[in-house]
Order: sequence, then C-alpha cells, then structure tokens
Amino acid sequence: MDNEGISADLYDLLHIQKDASEAEIRAAYRDLSRLHHPDKSRPVLGNDGGAAGSDRVFNQLSEANRVLSDPTLRQMYDKYGHDGIKIADQVPAQSWQLVAPDEKLPALEKRVRSLVRNHEELRATRLFGLNGNMCYAFVGSWPFLGLPSYSNQRLRFSSTQQNVTLNLSMAHRLTLGYSSHVQRNSLGLHRFHATWHSILSNYTTFTANCSASGVPTYPVDGDIMLSHAATKWLQIIQQIHFKWADLSYVVGCVLTLGERTRAKLTTHFGNKPVVECEMQQGLTIKQGAINEFDVDCKANVQLAHDGITCGVLSSCQITPKTKVSLRPNFSVLGGIGLEWKVSHQCFDDFTTIEWGAVARQSTFQLQLTLARAGLGLKKNLTNKMTQIASKCTIFIEISFKNHL
Repeated sequence: MDNEGISADLYDLLHIQKDASEAEIRAAYRDLSRLHHPDKSRPVLGNDGGAAGSDRVFNQLSEANRVLSDPTLRQMYDKYGHDGIKIADQVPAQSWQLVAPDEKLPALEKRVRSLVRNHEELRATRLFGLNGNMCYAFVGSWPFLGLPSYSNQRLRFSSTQQNVTLNLSMAHRLTLGYSSHVQRNSLGLHRFHATWHSILSNYTTFTANCSASGVPTYPVDGDIMLSHAATKWLQIIQQIHFKWADLSYVVGCVLTLGERTRAKLTTHFGNKPVVECEMQQGLTIKQGAINEFDVDCKANVQLAHDGITCGVLSSCQITPKTKVSLRPNFSVLGGIGLEWKVSHQCFDDFTTIEWGAVARQSTFQLQLTLARAGLGLKKNLTNKMTQIASKCTIFIEISFKNHL
C-alpha cells in the first residue's frame, strides 16, 4: 500500500510505544481496525462522510500495521521515516527478502541507495540533455603478431563534439553545440551550431538549425523545417536549406499505412536534386505460446546526380534486453557494404553493451561499445584489407549520450 498520504507517526496511529513487541502491534491493529472498519461505521441515511473518513483511517491503520509488523521495514522506518518507506516500496521485494534475517536491512539499504543514485542520474540526464564524444585515432602495428613495428607511432586525428539541450518550456527547446576535427598536421575545422524546436499546435512543429564554421567558402549554413500532420495517416514536411549563397527546397510526405507500416518520399530541389524513398515495416513473430520476436525492416533508395544509393536495415528484438541488427547497403561511389550489430542491456536499464562489425570493399571494422546513461566507451579496430598484414588504425572514442 502507498503511504504517500500519511504524515502522522505510525506508532501514534496504533497508540503504541516505539519499543512495542510484535504481539502488541497485532493486538492494537486488531482492536483499532474493528473500531474503524468502513462496513461497521457506514451510515444508513445516505450521508457518506463518515464512511469516507473511516476508509481513510482504516487505510492508515493497515499501512502502519504493514510497516511495523515487518522487522526490516520497521527498522527502515525508525531510521529514515516515511521517505525511507516510500523509496523502499519501489525496490523489488525478492531482492532483499531472500537473504539471511540479519542481512535484510543492509540489503534493502543497498538497493535503496542504488535506486536513489539511478534516479539522480536520470534526472541530471533529462535536465541537461548532454550529448557528445571525444575520438582519438592512432596509427600503429601489431608487433606481438610478428608484424614489423613502427617507431613513429603517431596520432592520426582527433575530434570532439559537445551538445547541450535547454528545455525552455513544454513547447520550446534550444540545443547548442560545438564540434572540432584536427588532423595530425595541425590543420582542422571547428563548428558552432544551434537548433530551435517549437511545437506550434497539436499538428504542427517548427525546427530551425544554424551553424557557423571557419571554412571561407561556406561560413554559415542551416535549414528551416515545418512539419504538419494533415490527417492521422499523412504528414507533410517542408524544408528550406541554405548554405551561404546556395538555397535548396525540400518537400516530402510520410504515409502511415498501418500500425507499424510507414512510407516516406522526399524530393530535394536545388543545384543537386535528389529523390529519396523510404519504406518501414514492423511485425511480430510468435514462436510457440510464449516466445515473441519484434522485427523491424527499413529499406531506402536515393537517386542523386552522382548515382544510386540503396540499403536495407533489419533489426530483431530477440529478448526484452537483446537486439540484433543487419544492414546491407550499396552505392555507386562506396560499393557494397555490410553492417552487423548486437545490443544488450546488462546490469540495469541504464547500461548497454554493443558489439558488431562493418565490412566494405576495402575495409573491415570491429566495434565494441559500453554505454551508460550519461557516459559511454567505444573502441573501433580498423584494417585496410590490402594492408592487413602490416598496419592498422585504432580508434578510441568516449561518448556521453542522452538515451531518453
């Protein structure tokens, strides 16, 4: 039972002393519950004020008996009061009840501290909306595999990205960010960007992006997008993109053909026209009477002035905490590629581990990522297939992302 509405002392509710025995607690609750039971005090003439009051008192007596008759919850209440019981009620009972009697209170306190820490971490992540990463790439060799070693181990490049989101109100959100990329010859690029997002109505949203960099040819670029839900199954998107002196106009529509079926068609008008089509389908596969697998498939085709690009992304939720995705793709410039990734939630709902591989015509890359709400660690091991026996590039990337 929730004790949110109880402010009185639980011992006072049962009219007992703080050192009362379990028998005294049971006797006090039995006598008072008979006196204030709603069925015995319910009026006959239609005025139910007394009944409502009896319901409230009876519920308070039941809550006091529940807490004080349990030795562990009673110690928790004596030590932390009502706030301690409120948090303890959110902890699964099996996590502290299935231990030795003298270890129940420490086990419950440990779970409560973990719950409070996760709550504070979640609140900070929602409040600041931090996203970003730091990546450092080194060129080296594998001498322990018998390959020739290089004395000039060097930094290939480094990059940094940082975003912070400010929720100004329920309808308006501002995101500010900074990114930089520096090569080993000290040449690099930095960029500042800002995004404003507003909910104009239940059917219309407005988004504006603007970024500035140190590139002389394109120092400022951005876009303005207006999205409107014409009907419950049709959404119209209009976007104007500007890049210094160049302007392009994008118009598209999103069709909701079913509960998990969507189609999207967009056309870019400008110096480099592009037509893009995307189809998304989700389905549930049942295996037996219990097992169910959620499968999502997404296919896209892009027609541009430099050729055709197409790809398919298939993901399967094989367990409530494990997801597998496979993405074959093809482009005229990049050739054929294949990406594979497995994502698994471990320890708690805040921690995720991902591993996978990316294969293209000339490169092969293994990826391993350990992420937690607020912080992540990612390692990429990349080899050029033509030089796999001599040299490799190692990427070490640290990222912190808002998963909410």
